[in-house]
This record gives sequence, C-alpha cells and structure tokens, in this order.
Amino acid sequence: MVLVKAGGILLMPFYWKALTPEDFGVFAIFQIVTQFLVIVFDWGISGAVQRCYHEWGRDAADFIGASYLIHVFFNLIPILILYCYSDYISALLFGNDFPIEFFKAGVVNTYFSLLSNVPQSLYRSMEQSKKFTLLSAMQFVLSSTLALISLYGFKLGLKGYVYSYLFANIIFSLYYVFDIGRIAKITFKKIYYVTILTYAIPTVPAAILDGMGGIFDRLFLEKYVSSGTLGLYSIARQIAGAYNLLLVSLKTAWLPAIYKIVSTGNNGKEVLEKMTSKYVYVVAIFAAAVAYLAADAILLVGEPKYYGVAKFVPIIILGYFVQGVGHVTGRGLDLAKKTQYYWIMYFFGVSIGIVSIYYLAPKYGAWGAGAAYFISVLVREIIQFLLSNYFYPRKIELLKFFAFVPFFAMGYFLTAVVNTPYVLADLIIKMVILGSLSAIFGVYIFGPNIFKELKKIFLSRVKL
Repeated sequence: MVLVKAGGILLMPFYWKALTPEDFGVFAIFQIVTQFLVIVFDWGISGAVQRCYHEWGRDAADFIGASYLIHVFFNLIPILILYCYSDYISALLFGNDFPIEFFKAGVVNTYFSLLSNVPQSLYRSMEQSKKFTLLSAMQFVLSSTLALISLYGFKLGLKGYVYSYLFANIIFSLYYVFDIGRIAKITFKKIYYVTILTYAIPTVPAAILDGMGGIFDRLFLEKYVSSGTLGLYSIARQIAGAYNLLLVSLKTAWLPAIYKIVSTGNNGKEVLEKMTSKYVYVVAIFAAAVAYLAADAILLVGEPKYYGVAKFVPIIILGYFVQGVGHVTGRGLDLAKKTQYYWIMYFFGVSIGIVSIYYLAPKYGAWGAGAAYFISVLVREIIQFLLSNYFYPRKIELLKFFAFVPFFAMGYFLTAVVNTPYVLADLIIKMVILGSLSAIFGVYIFGPNIFKELKKIFLSRVKL
C-alpha cells in the first residue's frame, strides 16, 4: 500500500503538467463527497466485521453475507435519492459555480466504494495482506493508466482524470462482489442482522464525526480561499497522505492480531505496553522525513505553479503524526467493547476544529486550515488516550514516549539552516541530518544493541 501511494506521488508531476491548481480544487470536492458518504452509508459494518470476525466461528459465512447484503441492497435507495437531488444539494453545499457532474460522480463513486469495504475488512481479519496489497496495486495501475491516457492521449482534462478513478473503482468493486460471493452465505435470518447492527450502529455517530474530522478543513476552507489555493492545499494533503497510508498499513498489519489475542483470552496489555514507544519511533521517523524533505523534493521535480504546496505539508504531517500515535495509545475502547464512547472524542475534536478554522482560515488562509486540522486531531487523540486507559488501563513508558519532541525540534532547527545554491545538495544534507538523528533516537528507544540485531537480520536475509 505504501508503494502504491509512493507511485501516486511519483506520477504527480505528470498530472501537474496537464491540470491546474483549480482543477485539483474541484477534484478535492469530488473526494470529499465520496469520503464522507462512504463513512455514513457504511453503517459501521466494516468495523464490525474486522472487530468480530474471530468471534463468529462457524457462523462467519452467515454474518459476512448479512453484512454485505446491507451494503449492496439496503444502500441503493438512499444513494439513488442523493443522486436525483444532486443539483440542489451541490448548489447548497458548494455554490452554483461548482460543476454538478463531479458531485454526481462522487455520489456514484460512493456506492461502488462501499462494495469494497467489507471485503477489505475481511482480508485484514483473515490476515490476507498480500491479496489486499495486490488488489490495491492493480486498481492503482488501472486508474493511473486511464488517467494518463485521458490527459495526454485524449486531452480530456479534469473530466478524464475524475472518470478514470471512477471507472477503475467500478471494475474492482465488481470483482469484490464476485470474491465475497465465494466466502459469504446469503441469509435472511434476523439474528445475524441484529447482532451485526447492535455492534455497528452505536459506532455510526462516531464514524460520521471522524469522517468530518478528516475533511472539515477542506470543506470549510472552500468558503474562504480560491479553488486554486484549495487545490494546492489538497495536493499537500495528498503528499502527506503517503505518510498517512503508511500509518494505515501499520495499523492494518497489527490491529487484527491484537483483536485476535484479546478475543482468544490472552492479555493484549503486555503487547501494547511493549510496542508503544517503538511504534512512535517508526511513525516519527517517517513523519520527519516527509515534513523536512517535501519542500526540496517539490522544487526539484515540480512545476513552478505548484511550489506553494510545500508550505502546507509540515503542519498537515504533524496532524497525521498525532493521529498515528493514537493508533497505538488509543487502543482500549474497542478492546473493552466500549465503542459507544467514541462519539465523545470525535465530537470535541471536530467541534474544536470547526471553531478553530472559523477563526484561523479567514486570517491565515490554507495554513490556518492546516493548523485547525492539527488542533482537532490533538484534542481528539488526548481524549481517546484518557478514555482508552480508563477502560483498558496499561503502562506507558512516558520518557521514551515523549522522546520524539526533542527529535522533531532538533530536526526542524538543523534542516532549517541548510541553504546551499543547489536544491539537490540541500536535499542530500537534510537526509544525512535526518538519518543521524534517527540513529541516535533509535539507540535510545531500542537500546545500544539495535544495530547488531539489524545486522543479524540483514545477514540472514542475504544468506537466504
């Protein structure tokens, strides 16, 4: 998944040549529509599949079938209603100047995206990471190929770019329907639907608030800045999104394992206690890499009209980093099955974020939106940490946990003073600084024998 996102970033210069910042502003709205509606019409089902799969036992096929039927058939009516009233809703939310066809495309994309939610959650729970990664990579290759052909072969501009992603999503969603049909059992027994929805429905308000937490900055920023500035900010979110995808990949890799340990009666607290500081180390290294090196990378390969992207990346990365830390420190409500309290952290996070953006965006534009996003995430993760440790208490090595603060501070200071006449030289020097600090930080977190252990692992791999 990380390689897929990296591939998307490598293709960005080609998209930049064919599209304008204003086009990316419109594309951002298309993405916002899809992201928010998918969260709403998921009904918490995909989360229920991931959390409860190992507890279903012999009835797993029936539960999976019931889950998927909710997405395939029950969502048709509300999606069709939204599509029929797209003209009115689009004008109400984004004004009469926004192209309605892209709002409609976002609604259609929502339905087909929902068809992939349960299968992807199932792959995670069944620990089929290779299959999940392969399908994601194949969809990326198809959508990117279609986008490049439409942009450079047929000169279709933004319309070709949007519909390339929509078409690829439709194709792979149909595969997911076929694949899940081989695993699931069609059932209409009430008990399966009641059991799933009993767990899932209480998480919906929190999921909607969580969805708002991920898009409110762009949604409200659209009211204060031009579509070009919104486009630049959205590209910065996309670049930072490569880091966020790393976080999601790490979470995808170990979260099902934690659920499995807890569901089989073993103590997951010891696992969480041991991995917290190590997890923070890994996500801190990559956060620093993107934040400190993005500006030089953009100057090296980008178009002049997109140089403004760089100034928004660090503040967005900081928000993603705090969110990534929450993936490990915030485990507890789900493990204790206290998901009904999720809404508290999301409510306060989104509320404070919206208040912040109303204050900051008019004064500081897109940078103010990034700051509001960071504040929102910080509030949310602090509350999640407190609630999680109340219902599922465990120890945290606080000194190691907060070691990332001087790491970030030193990295920011040292890379900020690098300024040679050559962009490539700046990039190399900053990479050396980052690598040195990472090594020092790693010794503190893992101990002085870390390099010997890495050497052993490397040599064993080479021999193989």
